[in-house]
Amino acid sequence: MKLIINKISIFIFILIFLNSFKLSANDIYEFQIEGISLGDSLLNYFSEKEIIENRKYYNEEDDFLTSEFYIENIDSNYDLLSVYYKKNDESYTVYQVSGTIFYDENISQCYSMQKMIVKNISEILNNAEAIYDELTDEDGFFTFSATELNSGIIEVSCYDWSNYIENEFNWVDHLSVTIENNEFSDWIDSIDTTYSN
Repeated sequence: MKLIINKISIFIFILIFLNSFKLSANDIYEFQIEGISLGDSLLNYFSEKEIIENRKYYNEEDDFLTSEFYIENIDSNYDLLSVYYKKNDESYTVYQVSGTIFYDENISQCYSMQKMIVKNISEILNNAEAIYDELTDEDGFFTFSATELNSGIIEVSCYDWSNYIENEFNWVDHLSVTIENNEFSDWIDSIDTTYSN
């Protein structure tokens, strides 16, 4: 049985998590976002053409590549799905997956949802402690909550972009729920922070 990270409403989110089993091993591979688990082949969900057409942030030196998929299904829990996989991996094995919920002009709801998700993740993981951090710079105000497991990290973040960023790039305030394994975390830590979600 996989644990599903959902958003539709706080009520549904609580029901899903509280009726799931406790993770004694703290295994990141037991979690899913939009049905996708770490270690899955992205080809089980998208065609290779879709993966390549939706590729973002490509640099020749990168060990990992990412593709982003806007989700139009009304039953979906997220507005955007972002998935990282290794360059030249023909199976497109998932090392990180992130679901995004947009909060245009309503960042306070993002913070409420972030707190609720972090609280319920803690309960599922036998009161595992989340590390909270925040950052303010010219791009905006960002809050991060990371829960470390034996095999990876769950991060729940809110991005409150500055007016300049919103107007210049048409970016929208959002919540991001991310699961990633240790290999991907080590890679992210080794490169420029602009690559992080």
